Amino acid sequence: MRIDKSDVILINMTTKIKSRVWGLAPVKNNFNNHKGVYMPELKQGVHFTWGDRLSLVRRKLGMQKGQIATLLGVVPETYGKYESDRVDPPTKVISILIDIGVDPNFIYTGNGEIFSRDIEQIKEGIQ
Repeated sequence: MRIDKSDVILINMTTKIKSRVWGLAPVKNNFNNHKGVYMPELKQGVHFTWGDRLSLVRRKLGMQKGQIATLLGVVPETYGKYESDRVDPPTKVISILIDIGVDPNFIYTGNGEIFSRDIEQIKEGIQ
């Protein structure tokens, strides 16, 4: 597989390729989490993986993996598999996310607004 310089490669700590996103210029020195994992800036119209979208939703809600796993009715290990793209989340999990206020268009495609309601109302509703 040939990789052009216009490609962005998301690499996890073991340096194996996690995902490939087209049409996005790399952002220099954008290591914005404590594990040193390259996370590109959110761009309109970019299709992230399930795990990328779930991680973004969780971080925007200010939740730990264990907290959101409990909210979704799964064990933390299972939720971790969703975020690492080892397992696709089942429809039940996606439905719960939509019910709490995640925009269906965003969760399925990565396009549009992340939340369909005000994030502060969502945070109050899940506390």
